[in-house]
Formats: sequence, C-alpha cells, structure tokens
Amino acid sequence: MMMKKYIGITLITASMLVMGCSSDDDASPMGETDMGETDMGETDMGETDAGGGNNNSYRATSIMGVMAADARLTTLAGALNPDFDQPLDTANQGWTVFAPTNDALAAAIDGGAEVTGTVLQSHIYTQGAATSDTLNVGDTISMSNNSVYTITAGENGGLQIDGVDIIEADLAVDNGALHVIDGVLLPNN
Repeated sequence: MMMKKYIGITLITASMLVMGCSSDDDASPMGETDMGETDMGETDMGETDAGGGNNNSYRATSIMGVMAADARLTTLAGALNPDFDQPLDTANQGWTVFAPTNDALAAAIDGGAEVTGTVLQSHIYTQGAATSDTLNVGDTISMSNNSVYTITAGENGGLQIDGVDIIEADLAVDNGALHVIDGVLLPNN
C-alpha cells in the first residue's frame, strides 16, 4: 500500500513537472492556459521528490508556501506547474485553493482517476478569497477550469464542496484562502 501511494505521488509530481516545462510562458494563468492532459499512467519517471523540490523558493505565508510546508499537502504543491504555483505565491493575489491531501490524491489514483492538470484546476478558484465565513450552504463556486461545485453541509456540521468534506478551513495565508479537503474534485464541465 505504501509503495503504491509513493508511486502515485511520484506520478503526479513527475507529470506536472513535465507539463510545467512545456507550458506556454506567455499564457495567462487565469485564461486559456493549457495545463496539459498528461496521462498519469504513461509518464516516465525517475527519482522525483514528492514534495516538489521547490519548497524553499515560496513565501512562507503564501498559499504555495503553506502548502509546500504542510506535510499533508506536498503532493499538490509539487504538482502545480508555473501557470499556478507562481500566482499562488504572489502577494495580494486573492485566489482560493481547496487542497486535497496527499492521501486523497493517492486514493483517487488508486481508484483509477487520471489526475491531470485539468483535475488540479478543479481545486483553484481565481475570483477571490472564499473564506469559510463567506461560503454558505447552497452557494455555487466556479473553478479555473469552469467546473462548478455546490457548497453543502457536511455530516459533522462542517462544509463540503461537491460532497467532499472541507476538513480544515482557512489555513493562515496572506494572499487568498486555503482549505484542506479529503477528496479530489473531478471536472464536471
């Protein structure tokens, strides 16, 4: 099980690193950026740092800096290519990330999901900081890949997005909002 999880985490990281190297540097991070449709199963990978290997270059209080430093979120932090990691490190950006845990990403891969750039875009809201006090049951939120999810009430009194529990809301960041979720949001557009 642990080896399978490591392989899944490595696949995500390796694939996103490849996609980051081939991205269009002139593309807008909020527009029609091609995040890649890399098939995670076909990526040739070597020994890749599952934490992204870039942890020290992010501001400690930015969305990217907090994700890179949080042991639960290193897979997502390492998987975001430059179209998103740089804006998520920029002061006053005002984006929101619903960050799936490493375990959630590994479980999605184990379940057969292809975790591509489009899937990762399903977790990024670029229209402002959606903190827990601004999210209400019944609200809909449109992500950077145009997937639209509904905020619902969780069984334990918390909130869910698309039926996925927000297990920790409002991590301390200075450039938007960051929430930890226990599942992967799949594109629905």
